[in-house]
Amino acid sequence: MALKYVDLPSGGPKASETKRRRLQQSNYDDKLVDKKYAERGTSGAAQAKKEKDAMLEKLVDDLENIRSYGKDAPKGRSFGQKNRGKQGKMITGKAKGGKVNNYEHGGCVMAGRGGSFKGVK
Repeated sequence: MALKYVDLPSGGPKASETKRRRLQQSNYDDKLVDKKYAERGTSGAAQAKKEKDAMLEKLVDDLENIRSYGKDAPKGRSFGQKNRGKQGKMITGKAKGGKVNNYEHGGCVMAGRGGSFKGVK
């Protein structure tokens, strides 16, 4: 009796499935951008185009990763990440100047809000 090799289906996703899901995600994101800028006229259309172009560049990078790495592409750190930043300005600790332990004049952070100025010369 000879041994016979049998191809068993793997339980994980295939590269084609990964590509399909990423394209679906991209289409969904495009619709969200369209909806977000729908009522803003020509300036909204320009901003939507700018965001869509950035998302398209990211999609091309992800599809290249799928082509190179197959079903392991989503394990990459940047795969499928949104490149739209959080709203508002983010200030890091270094930009703030680091931690302040002792404030001048009794620790009063907001001028005129408490903190006595005893002994201030």
